[in-house]
Amino acid sequence: MFLLKSDDQRQKTIKRIEGLRAQIERVRQKHGAEGARNFETITQRQIRELEEQVKDYDRLKQDGPGAFRPQDVSEIGTYLIRARVASGMTQAALAKHLDVSQPMVHKYEIAEYQGASIHTLAEVAKALNVSLDIEAFSAQRNVEYQPVRQEAVILYFLQQVNNRFLGRTKLMKLLYYTDYEWLEKTGASITGDAYVAKPFGPMPKHALEALQRLEKRGAIRVEKTKVVNYDQERYLPLEDPDASVFTREELNHLETIARRFEHWTAKQMTNLSHEDWPWKSTRLGEEISFLRLRGEKPI
Repeated sequence: MFLLKSDDQRQKTIKRIEGLRAQIERVRQKHGAEGARNFETITQRQIRELEEQVKDYDRLKQDGPGAFRPQDVSEIGTYLIRARVASGMTQAALAKHLDVSQPMVHKYEIAEYQGASIHTLAEVAKALNVSLDIEAFSAQRNVEYQPVRQEAVILYFLQQVNNRFLGRTKLMKLLYYTDYEWLEKTGASITGDAYVAKPFGPMPKHALEALQRLEKRGAIRVEKTKVVNYDQERYLPLEDPDASVFTREELNHLETIARRFEHWTAKQMTNLSHEDWPWKSTRLGEEISFLRLRGEKPI
């Protein structure tokens, strides 16, 4: 549900509700109750959604955002926005507390603080007088690299993605989106690997070593092929992935990534990764911080 963020948005929503009700009445008068039935059904659904937004806003202003539970890391951005609304503080006032511009706070909230640094989250929470248990939140994001899990992820994609052979660039992007989206959802990545900003997008630091280990033990076969005017390494799986290292939820996540990108080209995935703030805000050759706030520039 869309979250109203100001009294001005609340007032505009009320006017929108009034306008939709008036529109229903005009259609009734023109086409009769029977002729207006379908339009009224659809429009009433819109009205109920808008009314719920207003009720949620009013409850928030009256009762506050409640306590934040550390395990709900994926909801931290929404919680901070709700905390600001409940406090009555405007974006401009919060910007003053943070010593940034009001448009920057607007960007923060549009992105729901996705990828925010621990320092930024702490400063926002302090300005809004709420507690996030930052230490517990931070601890969930610090996961050590787990080579066995990365090898299993690699073998999973080599088996599941559309063609028998999978090129290096696309494989690296599959690993990236596996970790990046799981981190956004749960606060921890699946492989624990770090990522470096490369011209072709984020690159897992240890993935090439994992491929070498897999080839050495006979779990994959590496073949070189010519694609248009460049050489490409492709990998053929000779061993099943060890699914026992993953939870059911993690396996579902791997399947989601595989199905989504099954028919994407390496170039399409590279272009997509170039739109992610962690890569855009990191200098080439440097390690990407997934805690980097959207809109922040490298210093």
